[in-house]
Amino acid sequence: MQVRLISVTNPLIEVDDRPLTPEGLIAYCARVSSPHQETPDYEKLLSYCISNKHWSIFEMVDMTVEIVTSRAISPQILRHRSFCLDGDSEVYFDLPSSVTENRFNRKKQGRQLYKVKIRDLYKRWHNLSPLFGRQDVALMTKERIANMKIRVYDEETKSLTHSHISNVFMNGVKSCYEVELADGKKIICTDNHKFLTPEGWQPLKDAIGLKLHGTTASMTRECFLGTNGIPVHQSKEWLEENKKRNMSVGEIAESANVSYHTIRKWLRIHGLQYTKQEVAEYTASWNKGKFGYKTSLHVTEWHKSRIREARSGAKCNLWKGGVEHSFRQKVWDFTNSVAEEIHGKHDYTCQHCGERGGKLHVHHIKPVSEHPEFAFDMDNLTTLCENCHHEIHAIRGDAKIWRQKHRGNALTVKWVKVKSVRYAGEREVYDLEVAHSSHNYIANRFIVHNCFQEFSQRYAKAQAIERYEPRRQDSKNRQNSLDDLDEATVRWFDEAQESVAKLAMDKYDEALEKGIAKECARVLLPLATQTKLYMKGSVRSWIHYLEVRTDSGTQKEHRDIAGGVMEIFKSQFPVTSRALGWQ
Repeated sequence: MQVRLISVTNPLIEVDDRPLTPEGLIAYCARVSSPHQETPDYEKLLSYCISNKHWSIFEMVDMTVEIVTSRAISPQILRHRSFCLDGDSEVYFDLPSSVTENRFNRKKQGRQLYKVKIRDLYKRWHNLSPLFGRQDVALMTKERIANMKIRVYDEETKSLTHSHISNVFMNGVKSCYEVELADGKKIICTDNHKFLTPEGWQPLKDAIGLKLHGTTASMTRECFLGTNGIPVHQSKEWLEENKKRNMSVGEIAESANVSYHTIRKWLRIHGLQYTKQEVAEYTASWNKGKFGYKTSLHVTEWHKSRIREARSGAKCNLWKGGVEHSFRQKVWDFTNSVAEEIHGKHDYTCQHCGERGGKLHVHHIKPVSEHPEFAFDMDNLTTLCENCHHEIHAIRGDAKIWRQKHRGNALTVKWVKVKSVRYAGEREVYDLEVAHSSHNYIANRFIVHNCFQEFSQRYAKAQAIERYEPRRQDSKNRQNSLDDLDEATVRWFDEAQESVAKLAMDKYDEALEKGIAKECARVLLPLATQTKLYMKGSVRSWIHYLEVRTDSGTQKEHRDIAGGVMEIFKSQFPVTSRALGWQ
């Protein structure tokens, strides 16, 4: 493991004929409202800003370091941070499917949306002061939050799915802006907060062309943002994507959690019906590989007419009864015309649950599909409330089975136009870390991402394999390991590392000799292979990184790297380090 300094922001201005140091530049920016107070002593100023969480001034100076470590540790360093949002922003969870009963003995199934303010998540995650007010939030613990299903947009499947929270951060006070969409959705965030747009992920300031005139904010370009969401089967883009994967109508229906005929309907609406050639691409021919037979079937126009007649109405071999559409329309018009009379006859009281008033429906006691002769019989009509009417119809036929199996429609992104933006002042903002490869989730019904990418990586040629000292897993703490293994186990692990490293390097070199690109051959290398990273971030970002990664809960190898960065940081920013209590 090696850590070395590459660069630090070099101020280009002077104060009182003296060049500014990087920390002097931070202090210079902090005194923007009172430049006449410039003094060489700025330790009290920086200490004041840190104690009062005025972190924005520490974003004015950057530091870049070079790190040589193993591929096993590099992903931990490169892990994305998600976004910077106002504390009142609500994060969306889905509670497990459940069945509940109300006082009318009616059951409710499917996912249940649960919204929690990110400020409350932060307090409960770090076990801070108890929350008063919402009892359900006050009872939440870090373990419960980590197990809850947070909504995430999967960029590969183009649909909303679930993941879990890995960490919750507070990022101090920053300048924030309120974004409002055409449908009324609002969110408050920093200007570098990333949103999903039709062109990909973009910071707010780039997506809308943010312009500032004092404290007045305006947008200079039209922009659409991704929100949560519409059923996937209604999205033309989602249907096209699944067609490209050669998925059948049935497979698409199963993925969307809707019926086969619903998918056919929306394919027709978007003009995406399957051609015979497309069907052949995903459907194996029934007679593939069969030989030695032939047919002399000849279909005449008479045959075709008979087939058409046999497939219509009651003549169809699949006919199970029912009525024609025109007849159903007449029944609908009739029941609407006599609704007031039927409800008055029953004193505007549901004849199933006994509740009076509310939204009432006219109901056929004997179903029209089974007894069309009683469709216009006044004695066959009764009054039901809306819930009871739906419940009774759900009990009949296949509808009940479908509703019991239905888990709710799968959702995909919905594009909504940005209506306005305004400056919302200085606010305390928070971050989340989500355990999903797409690094996003839903907040205030917006699909949000990390506000900026802090670190970058470059792979060097595979030159060495790092040796790891084995440690025993702590049975009481999954994040901890103990250095107390016996010598025989340590020796076995060393030999295993050497054996794997030799085999991998030999195959890697062989792949290069065969002309395979390094970016492809690298997949053969073990996680212990050394790689080189260049990490660049503002002083504020480095403070956050060091506070998290020097903690005892961090893996030892990563903690050693953070310790090396800490030494560099203290040498370059001694005043800030003392204010943080790091010296």
